[in-house]
Amino acid sequence: MASIARTPDTTRRRLAGVSALFASAAIIAACSSAGATTPPTTAAGGGGLTLAVGTSPTLGMYVAGKDGMSLYVFTADTGSTSTCTGDCAGTWPPLTVASASDVTAGAGVTGAIGTTARADGSTQVTINGHPVYYYSGDTKAGDTNGQGKFNKWYLVSPGGEAVGGAPSAASQAPAATTSASNCSGPTCY
Repeated sequence: MASIARTPDTTRRRLAGVSALFASAAIIAACSSAGATTPPTTAAGGGGLTLAVGTSPTLGMYVAGKDGMSLYVFTADTGSTSTCTGDCAGTWPPLTVASASDVTAGAGVTGAIGTTARADGSTQVTINGHPVYYYSGDTKAGDTNGQGKFNKWYLVSPGGEAVGGAPSAASQAPAATTSASNCSGPTCY
């Protein structure tokens, strides 16, 4: 086997190549996350999260979570049990916390704040016993793009009810399958 003599020039070129590889990886990582805005799913560590009241000129008052992002209820949920898991939870990220003491009601939020255990073991925030979620289609504080989606997703009012007169889960007949994306029967999301 022939031995390759390493000269300072060869070593410098190899190090330059490795450096360029790491720089490229850093640039790709930065570009792939640039502009990607997804609602936060967990409360900020340490100080906890204080829920606030947001106001829409057309929808009225609703509850907002971290960074003023709108919170929603899913009428297909049964009691405090979340039925939104898997892909649904990707579209409608649940508001989760490490413990119940990590979330409090801010001024104007009158519904009872609590938590429930999710199937994955995480702890989801509830308002009046209803699990609450963000919507991935909301990109900034004040967005309410999830309101009324599939007649199952509604902003949560400061008192803990669905905004806009959403029917209760018990009174809903299963929905027919539609061609809408992320919608298959009663599990539309």
